Amino acid sequence: MSNTKFDAVLGRVREEDMIVQEVIGGSSSSTGPIVGSTDWGTITGTLADQLDLQAALELKANLSLLAGGTTGQVLTKDSNADQDYSWQTPASTTTGYAWEDYEKTSTYVYVSYLSAGGAWYIYRRTVATNLREYASGANNYAANWAGRAGLSYA
Repeated sequence: MSNTKFDAVLGRVREEDMIVQEVIGGSSSSTGPIVGSTDWGTITGTLADQLDLQAALELKANLSLLAGGTTGQVLTKDSNADQDYSWQTPASTTTGYAWEDYEKTSTYVYVSYLSAGGAWYIYRRTVATNLREYASGANNYAANWAGRAGLSYA
């Protein structure tokens, strides 16, 4: 039994496949991907031959940074330098805290959390450098949120 819509889509996919194969130097009779050296203008050879490209790609995402850390820690960007990250423990434990306030300025993003007992912490992220810091206290949340720009963050 034939499905007209399926057949039309499959025909279009095959047509697109033939166009792509023709553009990259294959043929419509190819049964799989084209493997081996390919001429890309002044770039020739296989990806393994492109050492400068491989080095640049490896700098883009250093996934080894995701290893490490413990429960409750956050990965922070410590400066504008590439790959300058570290695992940090917030200034106070965050168990039992609920989100309270948020503000975004051109310089900082502030997010505050408050516990039922009155303890608080304020997370501050520097927009330009992505540096994340915390300030915390045992009480007087409202006054500290109002004065958040002048708090000491670590």
